[in-house]
Amino acid sequence: MNIVPLEVAHVYDFLQWTPHEDPLYGMFNFVETRETVPEWYAWKTASIFDTYFAIVVDDFAVGYMGLKGMNPLLRRGEIGIILDRAQMDRGYGRRALTWLLDYGFQKRHLERISLSVYPWNHRALHLYESLGFQPIRQREQLISNRWVRQMGPALDPYREFLVPRGGQWRLLETVMVLKRKDWSDI
Repeated sequence: MNIVPLEVAHVYDFLQWTPHEDPLYGMFNFVETRETVPEWYAWKTASIFDTYFAIVVDDFAVGYMGLKGMNPLLRRGEIGIILDRAQMDRGYGRRALTWLLDYGFQKRHLERISLSVYPWNHRALHLYESLGFQPIRQREQLISNRWVRQMGPALDPYREFLVPRGGQWRLLETVMVLKRKDWSDI
């Protein structure tokens, strides 16, 4: 496995990823087309405060991750990672995030790295906790009423995380933080 700066050629690999069949994970499916890849890549790489990397195995991008919203003054940033569903449970996520955390703390001199995770993403939550992330709060994220209706009974175990407010649904996602002083290469 190699970690390299994200290039548009990697994004074309994402078009071959195996989609998630579980509708709760559908938001992680890569839904772009060959025609929209350049626009998606430009959108992801436009900000000087965001840095994205490809996770490459055998010359194929099996995932990507980013250190986003970096604030050099406050020395903070946020991470995110997406893997091809077919490549999960092979240790790529742990190895890639370990690399990204080292990059953020050592190369970018950040003092605090955060992330957010949906309540049903137990695999990710377990990984983040094992890397030392601590939950600090829940954040409301506006979601579409249509999506809530479409998910129907699949959302029943997570109803406690859905908040109706002003005719809109909001999803409570967990915000987690890892501080540089608490990081060790696990």
